[in-house]
Amino acid sequence: WQSRVFVVVDSDIAEDRLLCNRLPAFVTCRLEAPPIEEFFSAVEHWGKPERQGGLRAFWSSFYADLYSDADWLAIIDPDVVFFTSGLPSLLFDRSHGSEP
Repeated sequence: WQSRVFVVVDSDIAEDRLLCNRLPAFVTCRLEAPPIEEFFSAVEHWGKPERQGGLRAFWSSFYADLYSDADWLAIIDPDVVFFTSGLPSLLFDRSHGSEP
């Protein structure tokens, strides 16, 4: 597979910007602006500061296609461990035709 790796981090967090400088050369780091204020007010009961990181991750997943022109995107959690290669037969159900 001709895969590309993108990491999307918060543009307004200094530690996230530093992380981009520490990533290997094969990784493309994208800085993402914070969600619009209406997003947090719409989910005010979850908007406590200690929960806003998770909310920003959800927000970011809505726009993942802005960072790549790939046909397929894999959105993974930071605690995922890859224990096998990405074989098409494991990732796509071809029982209804030849296209993934």
